This record gives sequence, structure tokens and C-alpha cells, in this order.
Amino acid sequence: MSGCNNVNVEPTTIGPGDGSNAYDAFGRLRVSNPLTIFDSKNVLSKNNLFDESTTGSATVTYTANKSTVNLNCTEASGDKVIRQSKRVM
Repeated sequence: MSGCNNVNVEPTTIGPGDGSNAYDAFGRLRVSNPLTIFDSKNVLSKNNLFDESTTGSATVTYTANKSTVNLNCTEASGDKVIRQSKRVM
């Protein structure tokens, strides 16, 4: 076959003692199982699972075409916006 080059591939072994964090102290592969604890969507309006607090001329606005909540502060001293979940996890 023209245009093909031989490529030498050497296997790489990752295991205990090679400085990798992929394995624990007993040689077992470290794995993680992601778990969603909290999920929030602002599909039709601001989600009422959140408390909001504004100080000064700061504002909280919902943008419908992006389904986002914008937290806006001006350059005025003391402007502050807090939007936090009501539930404690």
C-alpha cells in the first residue's frame, strides 16, 4: 500500500507505584459515580425554589428566550444580589 507508514505503538500500563492517582493503595481502579443532587430549570419563569435579596440598585431579571435569570449590579457602592436555594443540602 502506498502512502502508509508503519507506526510502532508501545502499550502504556497505569498501575500502583507509577505515581498515578488512578489506583488506590490496594491496587483497585478509582472510579466515580456522578449523582445529581439538585437540578433546577427556569423554563417558563424564575424558579420559586430560590430566595432573592437585592441591595441598592441591583436587579434580578428573567430572560424568557434564554431561560436564564440575570443578576445585575451597577457600579454604585453597596449594590448586592443574592439568589440562593431555599433547601439546605
